[in-house]
Amino acid sequence: LMSVGNFTVEEAKAFVPKVVGALNKQSTSDAQPEFLVLQIPEGKQISMLQDAPNPEDVNSSVVMYLQVGPQSVRDDAMLNLTTQLLCQEFFGQLRTAEQLGYIVHAMTERNYRVQGLILLVQSTRDPLFLAERVEKFLGDYDEILAKLDDEFFMSAKQGLISKTMAPYLNYSDFSAEYFDEVLNGTFAFDQKKQTVAA
Repeated sequence: LMSVGNFTVEEAKAFVPKVVGALNKQSTSDAQPEFLVLQIPEGKQISMLQDAPNPEDVNSSVVMYLQVGPQSVRDDAMLNLTTQLLCQEFFGQLRTAEQLGYIVHAMTERNYRVQGLILLVQSTRDPLFLAERVEKFLGDYDEILAKLDDEFFMSAKQGLISKTMAPYLNYSDFSAEYFDEVLNGTFAFDQKKQTVAA
């Protein structure tokens, strides 16, 4: 049982029999279902097209997921920094310069110890065209990255460290992060510190 809030250890422990009794079964790790994430083979692309529920809706979106692989502290840090660097350039190119969409965003995604990068564009433009522009951006990104100077890189790195170590804004954020550690069986409750140190 994970208890979050203004509880003493004794009060939190007192909840266990009540919760187990309410569930009418013993609490065991075997009761947890197994969660799996599909491993996308290296070099393989999977595409899915979905029509909008409303055929009159002129809006479209492209969500591109680039699977990185199993989580590790070092890979977490590298993906976070890559996303931090890419996010500004992605927005600047596709939203500001090309004006392709009203939402242009890059973010990390972590599900059951597998991580990846999500590139999202929402627009009134054709989704296949949007996908082509996202792929073009990715193809040009090495060149963009090579132009970034050390000062920009260090500023992005320091900004990411500050963002990572920022205190939780509410109990919901705090408990969600800790619950992920319990659900994944990693129990790395100092994950933020480990990632910053990497």
